[in-house]
Amino acid sequence: MTSDRFRNAYAITDHLPTPNGILTELLEHQKHGLAWMLWREKQVPPSGILADDMGLGKTLSFISLIVENLNRRKLFDEEEQKEKRKAIANFLVPSYCSLVIVPASLIYQWEEEIGRHVKPGLLRVYIFHGPKQKRETDPTRLAQYDVVLTTYSTVTNELNKKADVEVLDISSSGETSGLPRNTSKESVLTRVAWQRIILDEAHQIKNKNSLVSKACCRLPGICRWCSSGTPIHNKLWDLFSLIKFLRIRPFDEEAVWKEYIMGNSALASERLNTLVRGLLLRRQKTDINMITNKPIVSLKNFFKIYLCTPSCSFRQKVKEIIEQNISISKPREKWSKESVIRNPFLGSTRDISLCDNFRTMSCVLTLLLRLRQACVHMALTKKAVDIEAFRDIGLDYDEKDIDILDITSNLDQVNIDRKEEAVARLFEPSFNSTKVKIFFSVVVSQWTSLLEIIEQRLTQYGVEYTCITGKVLPKNRQQCVESFNRRNGGARVMLLSLTAGGVGLNLTGGNHLFLLDLHWNPAIEQQACDRIYRMGQKKDIFIYKFICHETIEQRVLNLQESKKALAESVLKGATSKKLNKLTINDIKFLFGLGSSGKM
Repeated sequence: MTSDRFRNAYAITDHLPTPNGILTELLEHQKHGLAWMLWREKQVPPSGILADDMGLGKTLSFISLIVENLNRRKLFDEEEQKEKRKAIANFLVPSYCSLVIVPASLIYQWEEEIGRHVKPGLLRVYIFHGPKQKRETDPTRLAQYDVVLTTYSTVTNELNKKADVEVLDISSSGETSGLPRNTSKESVLTRVAWQRIILDEAHQIKNKNSLVSKACCRLPGICRWCSSGTPIHNKLWDLFSLIKFLRIRPFDEEAVWKEYIMGNSALASERLNTLVRGLLLRRQKTDINMITNKPIVSLKNFFKIYLCTPSCSFRQKVKEIIEQNISISKPREKWSKESVIRNPFLGSTRDISLCDNFRTMSCVLTLLLRLRQACVHMALTKKAVDIEAFRDIGLDYDEKDIDILDITSNLDQVNIDRKEEAVARLFEPSFNSTKVKIFFSVVVSQWTSLLEIIEQRLTQYGVEYTCITGKVLPKNRQQCVESFNRRNGGARVMLLSLTAGGVGLNLTGGNHLFLLDLHWNPAIEQQACDRIYRMGQKKDIFIYKFICHETIEQRVLNLQESKKALAESVLKGATSKKLNKLTINDIKFLFGLGSSGKM
């Protein structure tokens, strides 16, 4: 029965018109998505995953779902509906409200999207965020809103500091499970029977053991939704975390998931495919509308440009150091016979017996980090590299080699590397002809210290810029976005931290994006690229990826392609489930120590 129900869900092709009260005409794929979401909310359990590509308007789709639900509710007798809701809620305050949980950087963007797309006064919106003393504490008042916006960090703090109590499970049939509770110690968020709970950028809960994942799973709601263009990042357990939040029984139990989904049998793969097809709706920018035979969205041309810079002799020496540390074939006599040795890239001494010749994962990952930083900018390794340790570890380097390494100790952060030099030249006054339109650019790095170096260079050239990193408060981030997207008089460059600004932001004011360094997780990079490659973009898109030639970065790039292919195979219902974090074989591959050839 479960298999048949999911297969029937996959066959749904209905479209609905743009709901009354929505000021923006929905695109065809959004009208189909609205019909699918309304259908899912009538199923048991009433939940699903909207996994459209980033930039295809998932936020507007969910706003339309909320408004359409509001319109349909008005067709029925209000008192009758209230009584039904009270029966469903039981020990909770009944509500028609939708609780929307977002990353901190998106909370005010959601508020702006509602204001832009919804008829004024139609939806009552409350932001449950900021100082605790200013948040609503009365669940009855909170339940009267149509939309409550909050953040993952707020939910985590609210629920994990309260009494560890069992939250009632509300089903669409009105049944509840659990015992009456002492609600005086609970968060107000767990005392409202939410009409629906929406997790925007739902991959935030991908770690099933994290506090944020456990907190979100405890929230009581009738309809439960996950929104993410990248629901799978590293492994299939990422998807399990979403299934657990959605309460798709029995697959929300770890033991069941491990035995019936993670197994290597063909039947396990078929179960996974059926589950994905029934619960998940995914459309990509390249998809073709079967009716019009045209792409589902009209976007400008997309160009991805790989810029390779040569490696220096220092980086080759770094590679040799790393090989000495992690290769299982290297004899120990290469090292000092003393029990304690120093590694130049760890900045501290290590006990061989404890570290087992630096093969423990923590040591290897630290060394790996230093090598990647050296590929981007030598100043990033300045504080981490212990030059004296090179002389102490007994390797056969001559003084000329050490002199190369000593360069890092004299680095001034304003002396930029090749990657930053290439970016900086684009903003020189003499770069563009006056007949060429000025372009706006986004510069992305996972290291804020690198962005600080870029800041110095832009200031030197008198280029106006704005910056979003973890240090920028959520309430100020929207101002940065507006400054950048403003056509006249705004910032020309957006400096963006990959982790702080890589999700959800709309930066269509720019059409050039520079990725200065590579991340293990291609999904995070794709999220960053889709800040400019999304609906509303009116210019051709140019993505520049800077890669240090013949270094570890090229292997990271190959690893990215492999991860992307595996993730897509699962989302499209294929059988591959080999999605893992960095393994020993991955690390050996990255260092060129495997059978795949030299770096």
